[in-house]
Amino acid sequence: MPRRRPPPQPKRPPVAPRGLTALKIVPPTPIGGPGPPPEGFRALKLGGPAGSVDEWYVYWGLAKVLRDPLDPRKPPFSGGRDWAYQVPVLLRNQLIPREAGSDVLDFVVYRGAAKIGIRVQSDLHVFGTFGGPTQIARDRFSKAHIEGYHVIDVYSQHFLSDPSGQLVCKVARDAINLKEWPSPILFGRAEHARPKGLVR
Repeated sequence: MPRRRPPPQPKRPPVAPRGLTALKIVPPTPIGGPGPPPEGFRALKLGGPAGSVDEWYVYWGLAKVLRDPLDPRKPPFSGGRDWAYQVPVLLRNQLIPREAGSDVLDFVVYRGAAKIGIRVQSDLHVFGTFGGPTQIARDRFSKAHIEGYHVIDVYSQHFLSDPSGQLVCKVARDAINLKEWPSPILFGRAEHARPKGLVR
């Protein structure tokens, strides 16, 4: 009696991609973190004594997100091809006494014809989170009257406690896409931010 052959096994259907692959999302990779500001960065602040740790985090985050410069710790700390650090701008309907009706945006990102201004809101300076009602009102007026820019505020308490730099990269990416995180002032969540292992 001839031996019976087993029936052929059906081919397995191809497995559909799942998770991050299906969504075409690249998972975050360790990027080292911003660390302390390099020598020379603190001396670049316009209209103030020095560049702060808060601004350094955002500078580093923008460099990582835009991949320019490749090493943000090297001078001249002026930004990259499509973004700049410490940009003087004009205010329309100037009612606040300032030098020649000007203000300074911490960062400007150029996206084609659009110019995105990014202001770092810190608890360290008078125009920051704990500046008091008068200063906060002036700051909001300034934001509304900067000419020719989409102005986005980023709050250091959202990213300063993360030494890995992942949060500040997310904040920077959202700011470039004109997404502003909720204001801790308006939601009664303002608190003093403390960078881990760094002196501000």
